[in-house]
Amino acid sequence: MTYDFPGKPRPASAEDAKPPQFPSMSAMTETILTTSRPLGQAELWFLSRRQSRGLLDVHNVLTLQTSGGYSITERDVGLAFAVTCLRHPILTTRVSFTSSPPAFVCATPLTAKHALKASRSLIDFNTFQDVREAASAIHDAWSSSDGEHAIDVRDATCAVWWSKGIGRAEGQYLFGLQMAHFAADGRGRMNVMRHFLELLASPDMARAELSRFYADIAQPLHIPESLEELLPDVSSLSSDDITKGKETYEEYARWHSKPMVGLRLDRTDDTENIDPRMCVHVWSQSKSFAILHACKARGVTVTHLAIAAMALAALYDNQYREQAAGDEGAYYFTAWSVLDLSPRLQPPTDGYEPGTTTRAVAFPVFLYLVQPEAAEPAPLWSLAVQCRDQFASFTKSPHFWQLIHRVRPLLVQNHIDRMSGRPTLPFMSSVGDCTKVLPVSLPGAVGGPQESTDQPPKIKVVDLSYGIRSDATSFGLHLITYDNRLSLRFVYNGLRADPAAMDAYFGRIIEIVSRVGPGLPSL
Repeated sequence: MTYDFPGKPRPASAEDAKPPQFPSMSAMTETILTTSRPLGQAELWFLSRRQSRGLLDVHNVLTLQTSGGYSITERDVGLAFAVTCLRHPILTTRVSFTSSPPAFVCATPLTAKHALKASRSLIDFNTFQDVREAASAIHDAWSSSDGEHAIDVRDATCAVWWSKGIGRAEGQYLFGLQMAHFAADGRGRMNVMRHFLELLASPDMARAELSRFYADIAQPLHIPESLEELLPDVSSLSSDDITKGKETYEEYARWHSKPMVGLRLDRTDDTENIDPRMCVHVWSQSKSFAILHACKARGVTVTHLAIAAMALAALYDNQYREQAAGDEGAYYFTAWSVLDLSPRLQPPTDGYEPGTTTRAVAFPVFLYLVQPEAAEPAPLWSLAVQCRDQFASFTKSPHFWQLIHRVRPLLVQNHIDRMSGRPTLPFMSSVGDCTKVLPVSLPGAVGGPQESTDQPPKIKVVDLSYGIRSDATSFGLHLITYDNRLSLRFVYNGLRADPAAMDAYFGRIIEIVSRVGPGLPSL
């Protein structure tokens, strides 16, 4: 018996036996505008290490100064970031754990209003009176390992902090961008920040772009492919190519089993509690120019110089020198450097830049120094030239893609060595001259929200800083050039590595690099 509400019974009929008819789910707008893809191997590796506390998540903080009476409203910020999200769909994604492996899910906003609402939900708006204190507070919050300020990747893969100066700080702003490490690498974050500032400086352009996107039927945003989807398939190579690739690898990595010079992260085997530490040094523009000029004169880059310096700085600690003296009268070093594969995998065409995601890999750089040379004041340039040649041997090898695959076991072994307290050197991450990606200043939109003044409206990036939420084995150097200034950041876990020893080590690196330049002792 069935019922006609509010409760009157009626006889059952054949119609009651038919299943209910629903419209096709594939035709629903929400279905069309929702895309997904599984996380790749590199993304899963970072995801597994981050835990719920967001370990290894990275962030950048920009200190901005407006001039010409130009002011920035919260509405401008929400609009600029909404359009930035359309340009970089990874910013709109979350991670679904209902599948195996976990997957990125991207829900394209249904309308322009939805896009603006979604954008503002990712932004934390604040004010400040002291820009340095405010910037420090952001770094402290986003570097803490307690998980309170970590991104819940089930909701989002990024978070934005926007803070406006008041009182004496009027005209100053802080823009902080935190991203899960598996969602974007350093170059990708730089592109995101540049696009955001360009749109922030021109609200009319941002409005026009948002209107164009929704002028017709909205199209689903495309989640960029994983790194593994773009890597060439080396398994399809001929047996002759595979043999030559193996021989090239064995020659390149011939020293990997030697006793290495390095620092030991062996104070504790605790992997739960973390004391994040960061040392920072910024060279002046004049000193940076001298260092870069000296590198150019010797045919090396500042990255080669920094890797050589961190190797020497480890050697100059007597306890490591005694432990690492090899049987063949030489000291050996293994430094790991990060390499951006974007230019090889997805080179920009017609001004189009590939979508933001992780496109970086790590590769080993093997260096050696005979003991008589080690006794000299500083064989820095010899190591820097070795580093340059190692870079070229790896990155310009005709078997490059095979080498990328073959060094992976060494990367795993390096992680085990750090966990086990064996001698190791920091990871080196260098993104080069960021000014080429992120301009120091942008002209503000004429006719925008500004006061009457003789100066043209402008947004200037006063400072660019970087941070990471360390995990138990974090041990890395991060080198950037911005606004003609070199800066070096050293990250480690103060529970596993002795802070006094690490700070002294970083000080030796700074001293070695700072001695480079015209009129100074040759190194």
